[in-house]
Amino acid sequence: MKDDIQILQKENKILTNKIFDLQNKYFLLINDLKNEKIKRIVIQKEITNLFRKETLCEEFIQTNKHKDAIGLYSDASVYRFFSFIKHKWYDIINNYQI
Repeated sequence: MKDDIQILQKENKILTNKIFDLQNKYFLLINDLKNEKIKRIVIQKEITNLFRKETLCEEFIQTNKHKDAIGLYSDASVYRFFSFIKHKWYDIINNYQI
């Protein structure tokens, strides 16, 4: 009887430790999820702000002054503008990478 109690106590201790470990892992996962959610929200706000900038077009024109020979509204210029925005977007994403 005493041996059974000791065996049950050992099993209880093992299970208690496993529960504690699982709770710690759960807590860490929840914190990671919260941090990722916060990071995602910040990135979304940055991207929203990027597209709200009235100076985005002006900045593009300033950086591409030497390429005016193609024309501002040509297909190549529009492609370069979208490429410019894409690279700005990547810069924002890369600023928040760990």
